[in-house]
Amino acid sequence: MGIKETLNTLSIRKKLILLVIIALLPAAVAIGVASLREREHSIQFERHNALFMTESIAAQQEQIAVGTRQMLSTLAQLPEVQSRDAAACRRLFTEVARKNDNYSIIAAATPDGRLFASSLPSPSGNLQIADREYFRAVIRSREFSAGEYVTGRFTHMPVINYGYPVLGKDNELIAVVVAGLRLDKYADFIAKADLSPGSTVVITDRRGVRIYRTPEHPNAKPGLGVAEEVKKNIFGPREEGFYERTADDGVYRIYAYKKLRLAGHKDPYLYVFVGIPKQQLLDAANRRLAVSLAALSGVTLLLMSLAWLAGHLFFTKPIRTLLTAVGKFGGGDLSVRTGLPHTADEMGQMAKSFDGMAACLEDKARERAEMERKLQESEERYRKIIQDSNATMLLIDPADGRIVDANPAAARYYGYAVEELREMHIFDINTISTAETSEEMRRAESGQRGFFLFQHRLADGSVRPVEVYSGAVDLKGKRLLFSIIHDISARREAEAERERLIHELREALAKIKTLSGMLPICASCKKIRNDEGYWEQIEVYIRDRSEAEFSHSLCPDCKRRLYPQLFKPETRGTP
Repeated sequence: MGIKETLNTLSIRKKLILLVIIALLPAAVAIGVASLREREHSIQFERHNALFMTESIAAQQEQIAVGTRQMLSTLAQLPEVQSRDAAACRRLFTEVARKNDNYSIIAAATPDGRLFASSLPSPSGNLQIADREYFRAVIRSREFSAGEYVTGRFTHMPVINYGYPVLGKDNELIAVVVAGLRLDKYADFIAKADLSPGSTVVITDRRGVRIYRTPEHPNAKPGLGVAEEVKKNIFGPREEGFYERTADDGVYRIYAYKKLRLAGHKDPYLYVFVGIPKQQLLDAANRRLAVSLAALSGVTLLLMSLAWLAGHLFFTKPIRTLLTAVGKFGGGDLSVRTGLPHTADEMGQMAKSFDGMAACLEDKARERAEMERKLQESEERYRKIIQDSNATMLLIDPADGRIVDANPAAARYYGYAVEELREMHIFDINTISTAETSEEMRRAESGQRGFFLFQHRLADGSVRPVEVYSGAVDLKGKRLLFSIIHDISARREAEAERERLIHELREALAKIKTLSGMLPICASCKKIRNDEGYWEQIEVYIRDRSEAEFSHSLCPDCKRRLYPQLFKPETRGTP
């Protein structure tokens, strides 16, 4: 069922309630849009807040790096280190480490990587650090460098090591001083950050290996690398940015990240991340949306109740009265009236229109009854004329050529019963094509022609020439063709006989020429005077003026007169 059909099944009060709901839809949409905007604003705010916290932690890490650089550069300038005095260096390193517990170890190594002094009591001569990345970086760059996440070989603590070159007077590399930053110390200054519940802070080395994470989680321990998806985000050209993902602890967060570089180094050595649970932001926005929608729902229920009551008083009750009148009216009681006051409002005007319509239809019904009586009488007279006529008559539907009716004279003429003719089409009778017959019916219906000559086929198979007089009539609301058919076979035969006689007479007249009028002929020689005044032999005159030919001979009298010797006396008088 479509929307229109569904609406048509609703009562007036339900439609009013629907209108109330539709009227309040813009408010609901506005609340929803405002909630979405607020949610987006909250997300953007928290994104920037996360980035701010990331930059704050990065700044603290930068301070640690700067302090470590200053400390190591100072140590590198001391005579004890310059001379590689192991005992003096151990005392010096131990004193510095005691005063700064951020470092797990402070040590020095020869250019080949052998540790010759450290702040921890250990067999330093047996320890090699040549394989450490920070040491190789110092050797390559002769600059302050940082390493990667490692577990200290003496301390067995997770650290990130810094190295600084010890250069002689000729700028030759004498040694490398080393400081191992304790990663557990990150918790001290990160605790000072006001992180929202569920937030996380992650610091990784240049490889993407976690060196620190809070809160701790078994799936995201220090020493484990971050997901490849994260590496694709952070290893790009941007210095800082955002991404969203479900972390290893199963929480979907918005992450801000920032790259950290040491002065003079192109590549970053640390990455700082701050992640904020997105669902917490959405939950807060959803709670505010729920409060707004609840208030709107209360207003909607109140308005719906008022619409229900007003609909009953101003619409349902009058409409039911009107429907009762309509039902009686539909049952045939044209004298029914609504009884409602004809006020200026729509309902009063509707009642007025209905009462006026009922009165008018009551009058029209009386007039129609009279017209139907007269029409019935007219149709009866028409049918009587048709049925009693000796002329062949057909009623034809011009739309499809169906014979709608036929009179008894048509049945006698065509040799079919009337019922059979009513099952036939004019195409079954007319010998011309269907297309031609349809065209002639169109002309008769439009009044272009009213007289036609056809060949009609009878039931016995014989074909008769007919004259058809056809015109359009309206019968019971339908446009039909009323056709009168005359058989012209006898007339055609008479015309054919007349044409035959005329043709024979013309042929006879063509064979003779007649002479008429007074002919001047000589009483003695029998010559005839022609039109020019000359005298011609009678046979010449007749030959020139007719188609007669002469063969000369002698009659019996002339034979006796001219040739008497040819006759015996006893036979004279006979040839």
